[in-house]
Amino acid sequence: METIKTIIGRFLLLLAALAIFSTGVNPQDWQLIEFPSYDHLTDIVMITADSGLVVTASGYCFRTSDRGKSWQKSVIIKNIRIESLYFENSQNGWSCGHLGSIFKTSDGGSSWHDVSFDDIGAIFFDIEMKDSLTGVAVGMRPLESNSFNGIAVRTVDGGKNWERFEASGLAYSEIRQSKSKNKMYFMAIGRLNISNDDGKSWQSVATLEGAPARTFSMYGSTGIMAGPKGTCGYSNDSGKTWYNKKQDKKKSFLSSILLNSQYGYIAGSKGAMMVTIDGGINWAEEETPLELTILDMCFVDSYLFAVGSDGLIMYKEIRDEKPKD
Repeated sequence: METIKTIIGRFLLLLAALAIFSTGVNPQDWQLIEFPSYDHLTDIVMITADSGLVVTASGYCFRTSDRGKSWQKSVIIKNIRIESLYFENSQNGWSCGHLGSIFKTSDGGSSWHDVSFDDIGAIFFDIEMKDSLTGVAVGMRPLESNSFNGIAVRTVDGGKNWERFEASGLAYSEIRQSKSKNKMYFMAIGRLNISNDDGKSWQSVATLEGAPARTFSMYGSTGIMAGPKGTCGYSNDSGKTWYNKKQDKKKSFLSSILLNSQYGYIAGSKGAMMVTIDGGINWAEEETPLELTILDMCFVDSYLFAVGSDGLIMYKEIRDEKPKD
C-alpha cells in the first residue's frame, strides 16, 4: 500500500511534468516517455529507435516496439534488483544483479533462463558478452573485512559455468568492450583493468589519481570517466593515461556514453548531465526535463535514450553534432 508521502511525491512529479509540457518544448529538446511504473529503471538497451528494453530495481523487464507508447512486462527475478542488460541482437540477451543473479533470454526478453553465479553474496553491476559463449560479469561482494571487495566472473560456455578470477581494484562497477570486441575494460576504485584476450588476463592502470570514478565509456582510443563529487576525466590513448577534468563537486555522475571519439555525455543525480564534443577535454552543462537521477544511457539510430529513478525515461534526437567519425 502506498504511503501518503509516496502519493504526494508522485503528485508533485506529475505537476512538474505538466509544467514542462505546457511550455511546448522540453529543455535541450529532451522528450519524456510515459512509463507504467514508478520503479527505478536501472538499465536500457534499444535495438532500434523504436524497439528496446528496460530493467527495474524490482526485477522486471519491460519491452517496447513503439518507442514507449506501449510496454510488455516480464519477470526476470521478482523483488531482486537487476542492474544491467546486454543484448547481442534483438533476441539474445543477458541481465545481472543482486544475489549473484545472471539471466539470459533467447526470445527478446519475453522469458529469462537462470544461469546465476553460485554465490548469493555477489552483486553484479554489469555484464558484457563477446559472443554467445564468452563473457564477463563484474560487481562486488560485501565482506566484513572489506565492504567494497570486487568480484569478476567469466564464462566460456554460455553461462553454464562461471569462473571467478583475480584482478586488482575494489568494487567493480562497469565493464565495456571495444567496438571490434578485441578489448575488454572494467573499472574499479581508482583503477581500470584492460584485457586483450577475452578476459583471460588483465592489465591494471591507475586513473585520475585514484579518484573513485563510478562510470566510464570507451570509443576507439578515447575514454571518458566520471563519478561522485564532480569526478571527471578523459583518456586519448585507450585508457592507459587519464587526465583530470573535475567538475562541480556538488554533481554526482552515475552514467556515461561516448557516441563517437569526440561526442559524449555524463549524467547522474538530480538530473545532472554534461556534454563534450572534444573527447572529454571540455564539458558543458545540459539541462534535463526533471531533476531525477539518471542511471543509464544508450544511443541508436541518432537517438540518445536515458533512464533513471521513479520511472524516468526520456530521449532526444542528436541533430546539431552528428556522431560521425
